[in-house]
Amino acid sequence: MMLRRSFNHLVVDRNTGRVYVGAVNRIYQLSPDLEVAQWIVTGPVNDSALCAFDCPSNYIKKPTDNVNKALVIDYASSRLITCGSVLQGLCSVRNLNNISDDVREVGKPVVANDATASTVAFIAPG
Repeated sequence: MMLRRSFNHLVVDRNTGRVYVGAVNRIYQLSPDLEVAQWIVTGPVNDSALCAFDCPSNYIKKPTDNVNKALVIDYASSRLITCGSVLQGLCSVRNLNNISDDVREVGKPVVANDATASTVAFIAPG
């Protein structure tokens, strides 16, 4: 049985040729020959559209798909920045050579927390 995934974003590392793909509930790292080198699970997670972490008890959390909203390479720091629709649009910073290593969550929500809302991401000096 083949598992179907919705792919949302693709970025190619101009230095190594590695390909990174943001999908629903997954991030993939591919070799320059498009072989899957590794992948990580990003969802579903228990989430509420009304809050991110310390939700009041009357806010109901339910398993929610994490739609990749942004996938950007930070060449200056050799990092992959991934953002998803869960937890109010939280982003993670990952090791560009190994996406399962050095995961650090950005402390504040950044992107749209809606699966269909538009998001634009870019890296700029400053």
